[in-house]
Amino acid sequence: MIVISQIGKQSVGKSFLFNNMFKTKFLNQSGRCTVGVNMSFREINNNESNNDKLLILDTEGLGSTIRAKIKGIDINFDKIMVLFCMIVSNALLITLKSEMDTETEETLKICIWALLNIKITKQDCPHIYFVLNQQADSNE
Repeated sequence: MIVISQIGKQSVGKSFLFNNMFKTKFLNQSGRCTVGVNMSFREINNNESNNDKLLILDTEGLGSTIRAKIKGIDINFDKIMVLFCMIVSNALLITLKSEMDTETEETLKICIWALLNIKITKQDCPHIYFVLNQQADSNE
């Protein structure tokens, strides 16, 4: 089974991207629409007459002020979410609206350090891909 997950700030288009890439039906609208982790399961037919299984994990936006208001200040939630995705995934998409902000960069640094230094049974770190969404055209 292949596990692909996606992290990023609220309203950067994470659910929209998965819906268009994998024909999932994650809720997407302006503002917060994903709470925690949503998942979708797909079987992919390949040319070798066997089916690969794909688990798609769509996560809540990082740095949610709504979560802080509902549950009190929980600075570890983002780190737990990112570390979970790194541990269980074969591929991790980090979706950004523009440049990576300091808060997201620090969260990733801590989680990469934890992933490399804790004893887990996973053999490989995930492939990490950056998706830059809504970039301005520099030619205009």
